[in-house]
Amino acid sequence: MPQQKIAGRYELLEELSHGGMGDVWRGYDAVLDRPVAVKLIRQQAISSPQLAEEFAKRFRREARITARIQHAGVPQVYDAVLDDSLERLFLVMELVDGVPLSAYVQPGRPLPVAWAAAVAAQVATVLSHAHVVPAIHRDLKPGNILVACDGTVKVLDFGIAAILRTDVTKLTATGTPIGTYQYMSPEQVRGGRITPQTDLYALGCILHELLTGQLLFSADSEYVLMYQHVNAAPTPLRELRADVPSALEALVLHLLRKAPEARPSDIQEVYERLRPFLPSPGATPAQAGAGPTGVPDPTGLFRNPYAPRSRAQAGLRISGTDGQSDAPAAPAAVVGALREEIKEAYAHSDALLEEERFAQAAEVLGDIIEPAARALGSESRQVLELRT
Repeated sequence: MPQQKIAGRYELLEELSHGGMGDVWRGYDAVLDRPVAVKLIRQQAISSPQLAEEFAKRFRREARITARIQHAGVPQVYDAVLDDSLERLFLVMELVDGVPLSAYVQPGRPLPVAWAAAVAAQVATVLSHAHVVPAIHRDLKPGNILVACDGTVKVLDFGIAAILRTDVTKLTATGTPIGTYQYMSPEQVRGGRITPQTDLYALGCILHELLTGQLLFSADSEYVLMYQHVNAAPTPLRELRADVPSALEALVLHLLRKAPEARPSDIQEVYERLRPFLPSPGATPAQAGAGPTGVPDPTGLFRNPYAPRSRAQAGLRISGTDGQSDAPAAPAAVVGALREEIKEAYAHSDALLEEERFAQAAEVLGDIIEPAARALGSESRQVLELRT
């Protein structure tokens, strides 16, 4: 972990992801007292002045394009800094806590129709704002889609998007097409013109995967995969899952047509065709179908539009007037150790408050609340003081 602050203000706290091109860190903005995500290009990836220049162009493009997409489904860009030596390139943006959409894809356990439609509809709203910039994502895939804790879908890494120009077909200096082979459109494979319909094809691949639990095409070789995207006919959804509505199957097949001009005219049309499969306002989670456990429910935004933030969990039920929990008492040794941890958390929090790091001070106390509630009871004086 770097010891120095970046640009005199950004601290790197914890590595969140490790990619082929760069790493993403959980960071802290010491000037504005807030958590941030910091995307860094690894130094060893910059092997020549020409490649450094290409990275610089890509980062400037990422910062400018992403900043222009004004939508809650796109993490905000706060800062873009390239040092003079081009040895460190980084983008500072909104930190989103959530679950990657790839965690929702389980072989043999496809998502309920309403869940898949809710994800696709939210992605469609993001793309509708991006395509008017105009910006094309070019690498839409489950790994670049995050479902936040409240069910909001976030589309990440517009950094390989390009301003829509008819004379631009590739972003890399080496001529390698941008994209992931499992979700790459035929025109990307061929090195042809990229349009908004390129993102529509990738969305069709994602919908197919969410509804069937399997990739659209599978092969051991990336070249075979690319050949399939260009030449092989996709298997209709209802041949793999009988309960998929025929209209939804027709939409996915329309999205997956080989010729870009044969796909839906725009992303707004896709959203309108998804509307019948979205849960209605006031519907219960059961009516939307039982999705995977332990992940946010993407249908909540449609079932409870503009709902207030959820209440904090009430914790354990209180059995009587003495405030004792139904749960068995924790061993004295555990309680003693926990009380010491609480004391240390307060000391750490107080030290951060002295430095005016208010967000981090609150986070330190917040981290101890759940284990304290389990051991001491959710209504214990110490737990209530921590919550306050």
